[in-house]
Amino acid sequence: MPIYKKDLTKEMVVKAMQCKTPEELMEMAKAGGFTITREEAESYMAELAASASGQQRKM
Repeated sequence: MPIYKKDLTKEMVVKAMQCKTPEELMEMAKAGGFTITREEAESYMAELAASASGQQRKM
């Protein structure tokens, strides 16, 4: 199931930002009923890191 930003709650984003590895993010997503690949997890983590530092990437 794809993940759309509009479907994410603030709590989900906060939990995702606490993940330290792509694998940890994949497990958290799975527990929430989502399936993501390692590549997607790495991309989401990069986007979260950029937004956390105020340097949100342009898509």
